Amino acid sequence: MTRALLVAGVAAAGLGLGGCRGMKVDYVVEVRNMTGGTVQASVVHDHSERVVVAAGTNVFPNDRKQLSLPRRGRFERLELSVTAPNNPGVPARMPLSPGMTYVNVTRQGDEGPIRLELVR
Repeated sequence: MTRALLVAGVAAAGLGLGGCRGMKVDYVVEVRNMTGGTVQASVVHDHSERVVVAAGTNVFPNDRKQLSLPRRGRFERLELSVTAPNNPGVPARMPLSPGMTYVNVTRQGDEGPIRLELVR
């Protein structure tokens, strides 16, 4: 009887810990800022002809930040969007695939257009 209670207690504790792990994340993008200034990185999707920001952060020079998102609809297209305060034109955008994505952010000088380079 005591052994059965011990086994049941350990099993319940294990199930409780499994529930505390958080939500499943299907999209993770690590943004490495290789420019001389701060950039704003966001994961966006187009929804009814408007852009919706799903996650966003500032990335300081020579720093890395990760953006993670839970599972999305099968047909939803997510993109990484990166801009800076003095970025000419529209933000640089790159389509994302489920899983882990590594992206380097570069630009020519302090006022050139932002470029996104897929690392892996």
